[in-house]
Amino acid sequence: MADPAAFYAADAPYKTMKSGVDKQKEPMAASGRDLEWLMKEEDAPTSVVVAANTDHEGWCLVIPCTNPANNKTYDHRQIELTSLLPDAVRSKLPADVPFNEPEGLDGWTEPRRTIRVSGSTQFVRAAARHLTQGDWAVLSAAAYQEMHSSPAAFDILSGLLWSLRGRRVASLPSRNVAWLMLKLMAGVPTRARIPYTDADFCPLRCLPKRQTRASPYPVSFPRGHRLEADLRCKIDKNMRKRTPKRIDWAGLCHSLDQLID
Repeated sequence: MADPAAFYAADAPYKTMKSGVDKQKEPMAASGRDLEWLMKEEDAPTSVVVAANTDHEGWCLVIPCTNPANNKTYDHRQIELTSLLPDAVRSKLPADVPFNEPEGLDGWTEPRRTIRVSGSTQFVRAAARHLTQGDWAVLSAAAYQEMHSSPAAFDILSGLLWSLRGRRVASLPSRNVAWLMLKLMAGVPTRARIPYTDADFCPLRCLPKRQTRASPYPVSFPRGHRLEADLRCKIDKNMRKRTPKRIDWAGLCHSLDQLID
């Protein structure tokens, strides 16, 4: 059960509590230790949903993160708890480390690129080498679509993956990652699809892991259409430069395969 109201004020059940009002709450929220407020017996914030289901087990706790300027939610943290008892909440608290306000905490970690990325490398090379301009046009038209929404583009994906699997290529990306990669590659000119071993631009590194230094809350890793939109934006920004950097397609494919599946 999603319960974002767990951090609403008791006397105003429809108004979110702002951590910035209290200097004590600001570092707790930024470090992830704001869950300690659920362990206070007397003044713990309790929503109507929690009060009506005290014996419920298996909670999906959503902690909203709002912009103090307009109260709009733009990111949130999601935590799964077996119950709302103090011991269950305590198990989700981060390690007790000194809070460093300027640095903050990363909401996600970029995977390290290992030597064994041959599957991702061979996939992007095969795509750049064997797909025709007609194939890329079909994939470009499938932007922001799921696989089942574009049968023609899905056939292109399946044919490419099956040909590589038939050659027993190891460590190929998952179907979801391969689908996203082909759509991203279709959005750039032909010359930008060529994989280079010395390519140094990976749009994944441009995605934020935290907010500004003045507000160091962690930022969750984007998913679905939001991930595709963010990556497209970073790639497009690079391509608009006078001298665009070469895109590390193999590195992006490998990292997405670690993060998504």
